Amino acid sequence: MNSIDLRNLVLSTIGECLWGLNAALVSSATVLPMLLRRFNAGDECIGAIQAVEAGGVLLPQILGAYIFHSRKKLKKYMVLWHFATMIPFLFCMAGVVFVSPWLPDWAVWTCLLGFFALFMVSMGIVAAAWLDWVAHIFRVEMRGTALGLGFCGASVAGVLGGLIASRLIGDCLAKNPAGNEVFGLLYLLAGGMAGLSILTFAFIYDPGQYQPSDSPRLTTANLVSRIRESLSDPNYRRFLVGRLIAACGFCMMPFVAVYYHSGAGGGLDVSTVVLCGVAFTAGQAISSLLLGRLGDRLGHRLGVLVGACTQVAALGWALAMPGVAGCAAVYLLAGIVAGSGLVSHINMMFETCPHRSRIAHLTAGNLIVGAGAILAPLGGGWIAAHHGIRLLFLICMGLSAAAAVWVGLFVREPRKMAVLSGEEDEPP
Repeated sequence: MNSIDLRNLVLSTIGECLWGLNAALVSSATVLPMLLRRFNAGDECIGAIQAVEAGGVLLPQILGAYIFHSRKKLKKYMVLWHFATMIPFLFCMAGVVFVSPWLPDWAVWTCLLGFFALFMVSMGIVAAAWLDWVAHIFRVEMRGTALGLGFCGASVAGVLGGLIASRLIGDCLAKNPAGNEVFGLLYLLAGGMAGLSILTFAFIYDPGQYQPSDSPRLTTANLVSRIRESLSDPNYRRFLVGRLIAACGFCMMPFVAVYYHSGAGGGLDVSTVVLCGVAFTAGQAISSLLLGRLGDRLGHRLGVLVGACTQVAALGWALAMPGVAGCAAVYLLAGIVAGSGLVSHINMMFETCPHRSRIAHLTAGNLIVGAGAILAPLGGGWIAAHHGIRLLFLICMGLSAAAAVWVGLFVREPRKMAVLSGEEDEPP
């Protein structure tokens, strides 16, 4: 590892740590569902959190292929994008919470979910370009390690963020059970941490800034051609099917907090649920680091399979174990699943690319998975509202088992196949 690799690795890890701290302070798995519930949001609204989160990130990525086409100015445009169109929505959510005493409940949770959706869509537009940029920054021999270390750092920082959020919520609600100002404070802190994170990434060395000529603007014909080429690969299609089934099998995540807050799950208070959510970031830290290193050596299909099997275990535990221990264990296992999604799934996307336009390849997969990632949580919310959360957990456990079987039987390790990994630039 040369000095530039080391510098980029350190800066990337620090940036990911700060972003993980931001995300944990206002976790969409714990803090946001509890906040919406305080304003009497129904199960359909709670289920929409994950639909907005997954669909908002995945579907708009096709727009990013047009906006972030310049290789020379890619880092500059992405940094500006975060400050201009993403981070302000966190401050908007803080503002909604602070003015909530003068608004009806339905207006508060509608605005909160709406600003959250805008935040996720803004993230989605830049997501494929960001991942493609990371793939350029780190060589394939260390990419899994770099991603794993970054996401591990983000998760460790997320543990701190979860502890801070739990302590602040517990102390403030003990003094004023009806007050919600603490949630506004958390969104303000999250916005500040997000800004510091992106500033850190601005100092990463990007060799693309110094190439003699810029990449040409992407045309729709080229994008469609590359997407068609990606989808013509049988192993990539099988991987996408497995990823889609797994995403549908984990559409219940926002309901974990709701379930353990209810009598059926032990009636835990809000701060306790948020504290148990710290186990999520701990599990994500462990699996990101281990699966990243393991994937660099043995291939990332193994990490995808580990994630699918862990989904089954998490859902089984949720059905069998109420109370604090059960809640913490479910979040720990869910964190392992999230680490698999961040490291193993992303690297599988990189390594199944049959051409050199990674951004088109990422867009192709995420458009397909994104459709299911929107519909499944909405359907899950309907099932939870009309038939109960436990039935939703049972259905998701069956889908997770199906995903594990599918990956185990039909998805092949790309490194054992003659697939071009797309390591060099070419016009998209």
